[in-house]
Amino acid sequence: MTSELTGLFPGIDPDHLEKARKHFYTVEVGRGVTVMEEGEQDAAVLFVVEGTVAIRTAEFEIANVGPGGLVGEIGLFGGKIRIASVITIKRSVFVVLDRKEYDALLDVGSPIAYHVEKVALQQLSARLRATDERIAALGSGALEPVDVTETDGRLAPAECDPLSVLGANPLFEGAPIGALDDVAARCEVRTFEPGEVICQEGVRGDDLYFLVKGSVDVRTSGDNGKSEALATLEPGDVFGIASVVQDRPRMASCVARDRVVALRMGREECLGVAKLDTRAGSVLRTALIRALADQIAFANAQFATLSIERKRRTSELLARLAVEAHGKHVNGEAAP
Repeated sequence: MTSELTGLFPGIDPDHLEKARKHFYTVEVGRGVTVMEEGEQDAAVLFVVEGTVAIRTAEFEIANVGPGGLVGEIGLFGGKIRIASVITIKRSVFVVLDRKEYDALLDVGSPIAYHVEKVALQQLSARLRATDERIAALGSGALEPVDVTETDGRLAPAECDPLSVLGANPLFEGAPIGALDDVAARCEVRTFEPGEVICQEGVRGDDLYFLVKGSVDVRTSGDNGKSEALATLEPGDVFGIASVVQDRPRMASCVARDRVVALRMGREECLGVAKLDTRAGSVLRTALIRALADQIAFANAQFATLSIERKRRTSELLARLAVEAHGKHVNGEAAP
């Protein structure tokens, strides 16, 4: 077991690995086995040691995960039902960590618990972006950035107390006393007027936001550069995570529907805390993982809906082609 953990947690001191060994167990399964079922309640995470698994929602494949990757992180950190199924593509070996054992590692400040959080944050950010790109590819044409200009809003420290706002947000549920102080200290209160663009599609994302008051429309460009609404965010929601974590352009624009109050955290401030092997780093990573889990669930449902619609349109097109072909001549003879 220790050798397997060494491969999964590179750079971790061997003493920590040996102490953590009792918190894990190994499972080996054959090809075609469903190791996690969409809709079930389970709080274990599986590290892939050997083999490959497919992540699927309904009949659609969302991603493949190979050795070194992990699956089940949404159940571990979110405490919710599984939003996708995990099926082995070939014989696979897993190292398993359940919620109770993760909590035990976290309680003693094990760097292994922090490493799990960091891998989960990076992996979910990449998975959300990949799903968003697949959704965009199902559109009717190439997307161009909406012709808008991102604004910084206005500083408004009197609008709210960052520490109180974060403490009341369900994303930070379970945070120990004092763990949010460092996170709150790195946030600034900003206000935006209706129609102002908080995040701009196609632009490198330098900030993430915790929405305090008001509502925000998530929009993406469609045919002829026209903006299309994807979702509406409400107080308590977080946006801009994937771009900040991955240092990549925004996949969509976020526009204030009415007067908005939000906590802004810049990339350096966010990653500065998220990289720490401390409880402050842990509670921020967990909050961002939970927010990403909600966004991925929404994106998966959107992808499934669009895929079904694409299949329907393709079937109708093929049916029309078949009708139009009837009676045409093939090699000089009438088609049946």
